[in-house]
Amino acid sequence: MTELIDLLDEIARDLDFHCSIIDNDEELMRERADAYFMRFKEIYARIGRHRYSNVSRYIDSALQDTVDALSEGVKCIISCAEANEYDNDIEDATNQECYKKINKLCDHIELEAARYSSIKKMQVMAESHSKQEESMLKLMQETEDTVKETHEQAKSLSQQLISILGIFAGIIVTFSFATTIVGETIANLAKSDVVYLGFIISVLGAIFMNVIAFLLSFVTKLSGHTFSKKFPWLIYVVGNLIAVGLSLFFFFKM
Repeated sequence: MTELIDLLDEIARDLDFHCSIIDNDEELMRERADAYFMRFKEIYARIGRHRYSNVSRYIDSALQDTVDALSEGVKCIISCAEANEYDNDIEDATNQECYKKINKLCDHIELEAARYSSIKKMQVMAESHSKQEESMLKLMQETEDTVKETHEQAKSLSQQLISILGIFAGIIVTFSFATTIVGETIANLAKSDVVYLGFIISVLGAIFMNVIAFLLSFVTKLSGHTFSKKFPWLIYVVGNLIAVGLSLFFFFKM
């Protein structure tokens, strides 16, 4: 049975034979087809009949192009056998018997080729479905990660907003408290020593300016930003120099 499978593989891979079929070169086509028919005749004389299971295993192990070429080649051998009247050869009954076996073999090959093609299509569809499912799972995972990240960002943002609002509330309370204290201090000192009053106001101004700068710096860190321009820092430095300078000036004047 191995020699029959080897012959089928040789027919499927015979480029000259298949080129003669495509080019409709009848002389070369009939010469090759008749030679293959005689080899089939010799093999069937030894094995009697082919086994469908062996043909099926060969088809399953071959590529789609090989299967198509084999089917085309066997059909051509049958056509040439009919042209040579091997199917109705009264003088040599073995030719007629071999023709019937090759015809049956061709039916088995075509049946297996159709089954093979269907299996390959199902495999392609299954692979495509598997890739789509994998893509959907990946997309779902990415969406889940995005939602989780967004939730964490929203949670962090809400915490930052609460902190910022608390700090601004503290700034407002500080300003209110500072305004009250400074107002009372100025009212009490306005009637006495003006130099001492200037010293107190300068010191309080320096303290409040630094407190406010610290709170604003803390707010910018919570919001994930920084002072990218020099203007706020310039005001802070100049304001501190003026407040400290006035404090020292009034201190030495007292």
